[in-house]
Amino acid sequence: GATFPFWSQDNEHIGFFAQRKLKSVDLGGGAVRILCDAPSGHGGAWNRAGTILFSASIAGPLYQIDVGGGAPTPLTPIHRDSAQSHCWPSFLPDGEHFLYYSFRSVPADFLRDGIYAGRIGGTDAHLISADVAGNVAFSSGHLFYVRDRSLVAQPFDPERLRLTGSLRSIADQELDSDRTTSLSGFTVSETGVLVLQ
Repeated sequence: GATFPFWSQDNEHIGFFAQRKLKSVDLGGGAVRILCDAPSGHGGAWNRAGTILFSASIAGPLYQIDVGGGAPTPLTPIHRDSAQSHCWPSFLPDGEHFLYYSFRSVPADFLRDGIYAGRIGGTDAHLISADVAGNVAFSSGHLFYVRDRSLVAQPFDPERLRLTGSLRSIADQELDSDRTTSLSGFTVSETGVLVLQ
C-alpha cells in the first residue's frame, strides 16, 4: 500500500506514505518506522542532515520533520484556511534549499501557481517559474520537468535560484501528467541518470 516513495540521500532508506502515515524503511534490515500522520501524502524529499520535507495532504503547506520523528512543523507560507496545495518537494544540492509545486491558488493566497524555491528554517518563497507545473528535479546543472507531455531540461543556477538558458527536449511526447496534481512519472539521479514512465 505504499505510495510516492523517495530516497534518503545516503541511499540507505526510503520514505513513503501508507495507511495515512509518513513512514520510512531501512533497506539494510527492512524495519519500517512510522514518522507522523500524513492523511494523503503528496511527495517527500530527504536531505543528508536527516530532514524530511513532505506534503501531508492534497491541500496545505509543506512540512518538515526530523528523521527521528516527532511533531512536524509547517514550512511553506500558506493561509490557514486555504485550499492551495504545496507538494512534490525536491532538495537542491546544498541540502538547505528546495523546490516545490504550488497550485489551486486563489487571489487571497500568498503564492500563485508555479514552481517555488524555499529554504529550511525560512518562510520566504522564491518564484522559479509560473509556466512550469508539477514535479521538478535538479541534476547536472539543469532543472528537469514535463511540458506538453515531453520531458525537458533547462539550465538552472541553484545559487541564484533561477533558470538561465533555453530548454531542450529529453523525451518527446512520452509522459502523461496526473490531472489532479500534475505529477509526471520521472526521476533523475545526482549523476544525471534518468528513469521515466
